[in-house]
Amino acid sequence: MGFKLDGFVGINPLVDGGREDNLLRFGRDGSLIVHESHGKFYEACVRGQGFVATSGTPLQFLVAALAGPHQCLWNPSGSGVMVEIVKVQLTKTIDTPDAPSAFQWRITQPAGAEPGTAGPITAGTNIPPVNLLLGSGRVSKARYSQDTAYAAAPTYLMGMGISQDTWTAASTYPPMTYNIDYDGMFLVPPNSAVSITATVLTGGLYFLNIFFIESAYPSTMGA
Repeated sequence: MGFKLDGFVGINPLVDGGREDNLLRFGRDGSLIVHESHGKFYEACVRGQGFVATSGTPLQFLVAALAGPHQCLWNPSGSGVMVEIVKVQLTKTIDTPDAPSAFQWRITQPAGAEPGTAGPITAGTNIPPVNLLLGSGRVSKARYSQDTAYAAAPTYLMGMGISQDTWTAASTYPPMTYNIDYDGMFLVPPNSAVSITATVLTGGLYFLNIFFIESAYPSTMGA
């Protein structure tokens, strides 16, 4: 049994401040017309849920087998939020001798609530992520650190789909930026930490930006 949607074809001009029962709008082929008023992540950012974890200074990425220090985004146990990574940017800034290397995501679960000698994360200097609603007083529940040390090397999660070739200190390569979009397919629940590593130590230095959204953690999934 089907159902019927009421609507009209064409543009329905409305006025500011009016109260109207606005109908759905259809194209001439019967398709429902949907138009975005703002950018894709506007709603989350205007509510103060959008953040960027940024390195501030360019750093190397360490080989995966090491327990640190790694660049890490950590959603602590008990945070009450889901961290949705939406974009990662890597920008190479200083040319020093490099060997071919691929970049990877690594994960630590459980990651605990606080760093400590007896915990999965033993140390790390928190660099508070910046709220993308500039001037907002809302603080991220997630933590970002450039020097996270683990009790054991983090576990391989997935490749990032990017790599670097051999670069020399006198390289003439143009500036290079990687942009990786995840579009809702990379969720970091509480009690989890993700780190970016490399298959070979990167001699070159990279700026890192991790854009993410925090939302209430679904209670039906547990914590």
